[in-house]
Amino acid sequence: MLRMAALVVALSQATAAENKRDALTIRVAQGGWGDASVENIEQVLRSAAEQIHRFCPVTPKPILVEHGSGSPVVFYRKGPNGETLVKLNVTGRYWAQFAYQFAHELCHICCGYQNNQGRTNLNQWFEESLCETASLFAIRRMAVAWKTNPPYPNWRDFAKHLDSYAANLLEAPERKLPPGTTFASWFALNESKLRENGGCNRTLNGVVANNVLLPLLEKNPENWGAMASLNEHSTPPPGGFAEYLAAWQSAAPQQYHGFIKQIGAAFGMKPLPFAAPQKR
Repeated sequence: MLRMAALVVALSQATAAENKRDALTIRVAQGGWGDASVENIEQVLRSAAEQIHRFCPVTPKPILVEHGSGSPVVFYRKGPNGETLVKLNVTGRYWAQFAYQFAHELCHICCGYQNNQGRTNLNQWFEESLCETASLFAIRRMAVAWKTNPPYPNWRDFAKHLDSYAANLLEAPERKLPPGTTFASWFALNESKLRENGGCNRTLNGVVANNVLLPLLEKNPENWGAMASLNEHSTPPPGGFAEYLAAWQSAAPQQYHGFIKQIGAAFGMKPLPFAAPQKR
């Protein structure tokens, strides 16, 4: 279990960086939210977004959030005024679920999801795992922040519910490695499954998030900035994950190369030498 005390330190260290970022513009459309008010939803989404945005150099266009059925998604098409359009499916005052879904979609935005339009990426599972990580990361930090500085004073007691929501995901048996199994060996057995169905397998994505990505990013949250380069190469490698990491490293600023190499080591590989990709 990751230590919550470390998050308190990380939050205080991030304050100066957060103040330098342009504020996100998030607007929630009326309709479909049940007894949850638009104003309250916006406060929750903004709190979730701040946990990622303070470290991610990408400032997206204003975000318009609509209610809809089916899975949450960030659309390629834009809103009526050119907004980045996000759909969530929460009905009612389930603040942790709102934060969970929105942080996931915001991570896709930070990763430059629009560059994937019209192309096949067999390593899309990694971005999905990053987005699962973003959900956990945001909720755990919100749980700390809301103890002393919630959006409204009477929401302070909800911090413990955010904490327990994240803890349940971290402690879920299906997200843990089998006893005596290293993560690298687990990945070798499951890579082909991860590559199926566009990489959307929340259980397998959760194993990657819980065991590798969340510990790395909670220890050094400034590495969220590397996500802005994830989809900058014009054509994703058709091969395996090592080639994908090499392409990401080639596109990323030097300051993030060590982080990407750490990921490769955790997966039992090193990023392969790869020609600098042509950026879009």
